[in-house]
Amino acid sequence: MRRDQVTWLAGVVLGLFVAGASAAPPGLTAKVGTLGVGADATLRLTDKVNGRVGVNAFSFDHDVDIDNDTLQGSVDLLTIPILIDWHPKKQGFRISAGVVINDNEIGLSTEPGDTIELNGVEFQLGSLNGSITFDNVGYYVGIGTGNACGQDDRWHFSCDFGVMYHGEPDVNATAVAADEPLQSAVDSALAVEVDDLQDDLKSVVVYPVFSVGVSYSF
Repeated sequence: MRRDQVTWLAGVVLGLFVAGASAAPPGLTAKVGTLGVGADATLRLTDKVNGRVGVNAFSFDHDVDIDNDTLQGSVDLLTIPILIDWHPKKQGFRISAGVVINDNEIGLSTEPGDTIELNGVEFQLGSLNGSITFDNVGYYVGIGTGNACGQDDRWHFSCDFGVMYHGEPDVNATAVAADEPLQSAVDSALAVEVDDLQDDLKSVVVYPVFSVGVSYSF
């Protein structure tokens, strides 16, 4: 799923959610956490159950050292959680579960002319571009506090602790050799590195989720 498709879907889901809230105006939450900067719309379904839809995003770049080589790394976060919040005592404490449309991605690249070691052999590269992606649909379970549809006050503190299951990471990479006759050797060595990294990451199937925010009840 491309990033523009995820952004479009986020707008559609939030629009439908808010449009269906005419009988009971939603509460809105602004938050920040391990999924990035985000916002939620919460709708009261019953006295103890709320529906919650949100969007989170954040991007940053950071150099990554791998086997004594320095690569340019980028992290692009974009998620759309669609959750059910259960408030056992009708108060702030909640237990949450649901699905997450997930477009988080990690990128790796080199500068033209960089010399990189691949499978024990050093190659000068014209370029290298790699990515680590995850399942497009993840699953979330967690606990938290705050009720954006609470009736005791307009403003509420919000906090979430949980995990998102995003499946086994998928590693892909391509490289162009600076010396064209070495391209097949670069391809073979890079394939070994990709397989090794894929194997190293296969157990990283969950992502920790923590966020804090402020909610307003209409």
